[in-house]
Amino acid sequence: YSLTTYLLRFPGHSLLALAIAQAGAVALVVSCLRRLIAPQLALRPSLAVGAAIAALTSAPWYAAYAMPDILAGISIAGALALTVFFDRTGIVLRMTLVALIAFCITTHGSHLPLAFCVLVAGAIANFVLKRPSPALAARRSLWFVSPIVLAVAALLGTSYVAFGEPSLAPKRYPIQLARSVSDGPGAWHLRDHCATERYAICEIFGPNPPRRVRDFLWSENGVRYRATPEQMERIRAEESTIVRRAAMEYPVHQLRRSATNIFLQLFDFGTDDLVFGERIVGGVDDSSLVQVHPDNRMLKTVSEVLIYLSFAASIFLLFALRRRLRSVEVAAISVALVGLLANAAVCGILSGVTDRYQGRVAWILPVLAIIIWLRVRAEDKPATPASAATA
Repeated sequence: YSLTTYLLRFPGHSLLALAIAQAGAVALVVSCLRRLIAPQLALRPSLAVGAAIAALTSAPWYAAYAMPDILAGISIAGALALTVFFDRTGIVLRMTLVALIAFCITTHGSHLPLAFCVLVAGAIANFVLKRPSPALAARRSLWFVSPIVLAVAALLGTSYVAFGEPSLAPKRYPIQLARSVSDGPGAWHLRDHCATERYAICEIFGPNPPRRVRDFLWSENGVRYRATPEQMERIRAEESTIVRRAAMEYPVHQLRRSATNIFLQLFDFGTDDLVFGERIVGGVDDSSLVQVHPDNRMLKTVSEVLIYLSFAASIFLLFALRRRLRSVEVAAISVALVGLLANAAVCGILSGVTDRYQGRVAWILPVLAIIIWLRVRAEDKPATPASAATA
């Protein structure tokens, strides 16, 4: 994602091209879903889909943000189109979706498990709906698994070229350790074992690390600034051991906190974490973010209300249309819900509860609801005399 951001930084360093590209990717997957679900829609209803998404969902906010967040939602929508609607897609669209999903996976560590869950759920839905022969199922499985294979190959290859070692998350920050400390078990384990285990993280914080994820990782006293390169390598190597030992020492508390985090993350998808009006100033070695324009709090508040209302309305709308849903649409909604739950689980357990992480995918359900509603409306319209004569 850093390379993509650098290539799409123009005009100047405004990152406008990046925002346009991300918005274009959203428009691509939404157009695919519209064509696959309701190919009979005319131009006006199709434009209405885009207008509703732009005004009522979180998609435009995250598409305009210079972070890979929106690509999580795009990977869900793309995986849904590739798997559930596989029989309605042509070879060009399939290849486009495979390439797009693979790219999205490579842009953030959370996208790989998220895309895997959605692709598996979509493949199961496709096999249940179509009941293909073993040979046909095997051929389809190659399509379904190809985004994962391409993404893993790209991650391992770039890691080896850049750092001399193949890794899916090279030079990562210890986010899982920070999450464990914030939840409690990690902090208690370090408190009890720093004196005997000689963990690298204890050399930085001692037995009392910061309990907030942001302070642990990114503050001036966090590992980003205090850990040496040698210490960071040891922290990465020891991270999974500490997290596993802490969870085993306090399993009930860890399960309770993880379940709570998942629940909170599932319904936390507003715009509060997005800060606009900032600009990068300084050189390569001393760059920093500076607020150059005021952040429009009123606009974000109004938009957040609309986002939550549209999400709730989409649930009620789909419930009202439940008798008009086609089996493939039920499968698509189910797979989308798997994606939303998987995203909440991945972020809530391994990272932290924040608007950004669920807001990046919450727009999927309203998109499906709007398209299905317009499909039902189009079918309910009486046929014109000309169309009746043609029929």
